[in-house]
Amino acid sequence: MLALIVAGGRGTRLNRGEKPLVRICDRPMIAYVIDAFCAAGLEPVAVLSSAVPQTANWCRAHGISTYHARGAGYIEDITECIEMLDITGPVFISVSDIPGLTAEIITD
Repeated sequence: MLALIVAGGRGTRLNRGEKPLVRICDRPMIAYVIDAFCAAGLEPVAVLSSAVPQTANWCRAHGISTYHARGAGYIEDITECIEMLDITGPVFISVSDIPGLTAEIITD
């Protein structure tokens, strides 16, 4: 099953750069989310926009599949990704800024 990790927002309220790359205990938040989904047996796909070029680079460097959406909004980007990837079965959708997410939470 695919896990779409929405990571394309600007994160302007934090004023710390791209939100998925904000570091918690010396790791970017998106790393915790990706690791949790992989450990739960799901295939993560980061849903990105042009607002997060460094996050795109991080995903590429770590072998994470990505989909580059238009950046029209959360629901719009998810819908675009599902349609363009022709996803017809179940899919798990998550944001990229939940560093406390674990495989156990996902599988429960």
